[in-house]
Amino acid sequence: MLVLNILTVFQQYHVYLINQIKVFFSFIIFNKNTFFLFIAIENEILFYLTTYSDDAHILDYYIRHEYYTQAFEYKCSLTLFRDHIYLPLLKRNHIKHLFNYILLHNNNSFTHHFKFLCTYLKDQEMYYSLQQLQLFINDFINAGFTSMKLFTLNKTTYLDLFEKRLFYLQKALECFQQAKIDTEHSMGKIQR
Repeated sequence: MLVLNILTVFQQYHVYLINQIKVFFSFIIFNKNTFFLFIAIENEILFYLTTYSDDAHILDYYIRHEYYTQAFEYKCSLTLFRDHIYLPLLKRNHIKHLFNYILLHNNNSFTHHFKFLCTYLKDQEMYYSLQQLQLFINDFINAGFTSMKLFTLNKTTYLDLFEKRLFYLQKALECFQQAKIDTEHSMGKIQR
Protein backbone atom coordinates (compact mmCIF):
# COMPACT_ATOMS: atom_id res chain seq x y z
CA MET A 1 0.00 0.00 0.00
CA LEU A 2 2.83 2.37 0.85
CA VAL A 3 4.53 1.64 -2.45
CA LEU A 4 1.30 2.32 -4.32
CA ASN A 5 0.90 5.68 -2.55
CA ILE A 6 4.49 6.65 -3.29
CA LEU A 7 4.01 5.68 -6.93
CA THR A 8 0.82 7.76 -7.17
CA VAL A 9 2.53 10.79 -5.62
CA PHE A 10 5.48 10.39 -7.97
CA GLN A 11 3.19 10.19 -11.04
CA GLN A 12 1.30 13.32 -9.95
CA TYR A 13 4.56 15.19 -9.33
CA HIS A 14 5.85 14.03 -12.72
CA VAL A 15 2.73 15.43 -14.45
CA TYR A 16 3.14 18.68 -12.49
CA LEU A 17 6.78 19.01 -13.60
CA ILE A 18 5.90 18.33 -17.24
CA ASN A 19 3.21 21.04 -17.14
CA GLN A 20 5.63 23.51 -15.56
CA ILE A 21 8.21 22.80 -18.25
CA LYS A 22 5.59 23.32 -20.97
CA VAL A 23 4.59 26.69 -19.47
CA PHE A 24 8.24 27.73 -19.19
CA PHE A 25 9.05 26.87 -22.80
CA SER A 26 5.87 28.43 -24.15
CA PHE A 27 6.88 31.65 -22.38
CA ILE A 28 10.36 31.51 -23.88
CA ILE A 29 9.13 30.86 -27.41
CA PHE A 30 6.47 33.56 -27.39
CA ASN A 31 8.58 36.21 -25.69
CA LYS A 32 9.68 38.54 -28.51
CA ASN A 33 13.33 38.93 -27.49
CA THR A 34 13.92 35.27 -26.79
CA PHE A 35 12.19 34.22 -29.99
CA PHE A 36 15.14 35.62 -31.95
CA LEU A 37 17.47 33.76 -29.59
CA PHE A 38 15.56 30.56 -30.34
CA ILE A 39 15.99 31.15 -34.10
CA ALA A 40 19.70 31.91 -33.67
CA ILE A 41 20.20 28.67 -31.75
CA GLU A 42 18.30 26.74 -34.39
CA ASN A 43 20.42 28.27 -37.17
CA GLU A 44 23.54 27.34 -35.23
CA ILE A 45 22.35 23.74 -34.91
CA LEU A 46 21.63 23.57 -38.63
CA PHE A 47 25.03 25.05 -39.45
CA TYR A 48 26.84 22.40 -37.43
CA LEU A 49 24.65 19.62 -38.79
CA THR A 50 25.21 20.62 -42.41
CA THR A 51 28.93 21.24 -41.90
CA TYR A 52 30.01 18.33 -39.74
CA SER A 53 27.25 15.73 -39.85
CA ASP A 54 25.93 13.25 -42.37
CA ASP A 55 22.63 13.18 -44.23
CA ALA A 56 20.99 10.79 -41.76
CA HIS A 57 21.41 13.18 -38.82
CA ILE A 58 20.14 16.13 -40.83
CA LEU A 59 17.03 14.21 -41.87
CA ASP A 60 16.49 13.02 -38.30
CA TYR A 61 16.63 16.63 -37.11
CA TYR A 62 14.14 17.79 -39.75
CA ILE A 63 11.67 15.00 -38.95
CA ARG A 64 12.07 15.32 -35.16
CA HIS A 65 11.32 19.05 -35.32
CA GLU A 66 8.61 18.59 -37.96
CA TYR A 67 10.38 20.51 -40.72
CA TYR A 68 8.77 18.19 -43.21
CA THR A 69 9.20 20.35 -46.31
CA GLN A 70 12.96 20.59 -45.79
CA ALA A 71 13.14 16.84 -45.21
CA PHE A 72 11.12 16.02 -48.33
CA GLU A 73 13.16 18.36 -50.50
CA TYR A 74 16.48 17.03 -49.21
CA LYS A 75 18.15 14.85 -51.86
CA CYS A 76 19.03 11.49 -50.34
CA SER A 77 19.41 7.83 -51.20
CA LEU A 78 16.56 5.34 -51.18
CA THR A 79 17.64 3.74 -47.90
CA LEU A 80 18.03 7.12 -46.19
CA PHE A 81 14.56 8.10 -47.40
CA ARG A 82 13.15 4.83 -46.04
CA ASP A 83 14.99 4.82 -42.69
CA HIS A 84 14.99 8.52 -41.85
CA ILE A 85 11.86 9.94 -43.50
CA TYR A 86 9.24 7.30 -44.29
CA LEU A 87 9.58 4.96 -41.31
CA PRO A 88 9.75 7.74 -38.67
CA LEU A 89 6.67 9.35 -40.22
CA LEU A 90 4.93 5.99 -40.25
CA LYS A 91 5.87 5.39 -36.62
CA ARG A 92 4.49 8.81 -35.59
CA ASN A 93 1.40 8.37 -37.77
CA HIS A 94 2.39 11.51 -39.72
CA ILE A 95 2.62 9.86 -43.14
CA LYS A 96 -0.20 12.13 -44.30
CA HIS A 97 2.30 15.01 -44.36
CA LEU A 98 4.36 13.23 -47.01
CA PHE A 99 1.28 12.38 -49.06
CA ASN A 100 -0.06 15.94 -48.80
CA TYR A 101 3.31 17.37 -49.84
CA ILE A 102 3.41 15.15 -52.92
CA LEU A 103 -0.18 15.97 -53.87
CA LEU A 104 0.34 19.70 -53.32
CA HIS A 105 3.54 19.88 -55.35
CA ASN A 106 2.45 17.30 -57.96
CA ASN A 107 5.85 15.75 -57.45
CA ASN A 108 6.84 12.69 -59.49
CA SER A 109 10.38 12.53 -58.12
CA PHE A 110 9.33 10.02 -55.46
CA THR A 111 8.41 7.25 -57.90
CA HIS A 112 11.60 5.24 -57.35
CA HIS A 113 11.37 5.82 -53.62
CA PHE A 114 7.85 4.39 -53.52
CA LYS A 115 8.76 1.33 -55.56
CA PHE A 116 11.66 0.71 -53.19
CA LEU A 117 9.34 1.18 -50.20
CA CYS A 118 6.76 -1.23 -51.60
CA THR A 119 9.42 -3.92 -51.95
CA TYR A 120 10.65 -3.25 -48.43
CA LEU A 121 7.17 -3.27 -46.88
CA LYS A 122 6.31 -6.51 -48.64
CA ASP A 123 9.55 -8.16 -47.47
CA GLN A 124 8.87 -7.00 -43.90
CA GLU A 125 5.25 -8.19 -44.15
CA MET A 126 3.92 -4.74 -43.27
CA TYR A 127 0.81 -5.27 -45.36
CA TYR A 128 -1.41 -2.51 -43.98
CA SER A 129 1.22 0.15 -44.69
CA LEU A 130 1.95 -1.49 -48.05
CA GLN A 131 -1.68 -1.29 -49.08
CA GLN A 132 -1.91 2.35 -47.97
CA LEU A 133 1.12 3.20 -50.11
CA GLN A 134 -0.13 1.18 -53.09
CA LEU A 135 -3.47 2.97 -53.01
CA PHE A 136 -1.73 6.34 -52.81
CA ILE A 137 0.37 5.63 -55.90
CA ASN A 138 -2.68 4.20 -57.71
CA ASP A 139 -1.22 0.71 -57.96
CA PHE A 140 -4.65 -0.88 -57.73
CA ILE A 141 -3.68 -4.34 -58.97
CA ASN A 142 -1.04 -4.86 -56.29
CA ALA A 143 -3.32 -3.24 -53.69
CA GLY A 144 -5.93 -5.86 -54.61
CA PHE A 145 -3.41 -8.67 -54.14
CA THR A 146 -2.37 -7.15 -50.82
CA SER A 147 -6.04 -7.12 -49.73
CA MET A 148 -6.27 -10.79 -50.62
CA LYS A 149 -3.14 -11.44 -48.56
CA LEU A 150 -4.68 -9.58 -45.61
CA PHE A 151 -7.79 -11.72 -46.00
CA THR A 152 -5.84 -14.94 -45.47
CA LEU A 153 -3.26 -13.58 -43.01
CA ASN A 154 -3.42 -15.11 -39.50
CA LYS A 155 -6.67 -16.90 -40.18
CA THR A 156 -7.91 -19.23 -37.47
CA THR A 157 -11.20 -20.65 -38.75
CA TYR A 158 -13.42 -20.36 -41.78
CA LEU A 159 -15.92 -18.48 -39.62
CA ASP A 160 -13.18 -15.97 -38.83
CA LEU A 161 -12.53 -15.51 -42.54
CA PHE A 162 -16.18 -14.96 -43.33
CA GLU A 163 -17.28 -12.79 -40.43
CA LYS A 164 -14.24 -10.65 -39.68
CA ARG A 165 -12.28 -10.50 -42.91
CA LEU A 166 -14.82 -10.38 -45.71
CA PHE A 167 -14.25 -6.64 -46.18
CA TYR A 168 -10.70 -7.40 -47.37
CA LEU A 169 -12.14 -9.33 -50.31
CA GLN A 170 -14.55 -6.50 -50.99
CA LYS A 171 -11.63 -4.06 -50.94
CA ALA A 172 -9.70 -6.32 -53.34
CA LEU A 173 -12.69 -6.39 -55.71
CA GLU A 174 -12.90 -2.58 -55.62
CA CYS A 175 -9.18 -2.31 -56.37
CA PHE A 176 -9.40 -4.70 -59.32
CA GLN A 177 -12.45 -2.86 -60.68
CA GLN A 178 -10.62 0.45 -60.43
CA ALA A 179 -7.60 -1.07 -62.19
CA LYS A 180 -9.90 -2.27 -64.97
CA ILE A 181 -11.41 1.21 -65.36
CA ASP A 182 -7.93 2.78 -65.47
CA THR A 183 -6.77 0.25 -68.06
CA GLU A 184 -9.81 0.84 -70.27
CA HIS A 185 -9.31 4.60 -69.98
CA SER A 186 -5.62 4.25 -70.95
CA MET A 187 -6.48 1.98 -73.88
CA GLY A 188 -9.08 4.49 -75.06
CA LYS A 189 -6.40 7.20 -75.13
CA ILE A 190 -4.00 4.95 -77.09
CA GLN A 191 -6.62 4.06 -79.72
CA ARG A 192 -7.53 7.70 -80.40
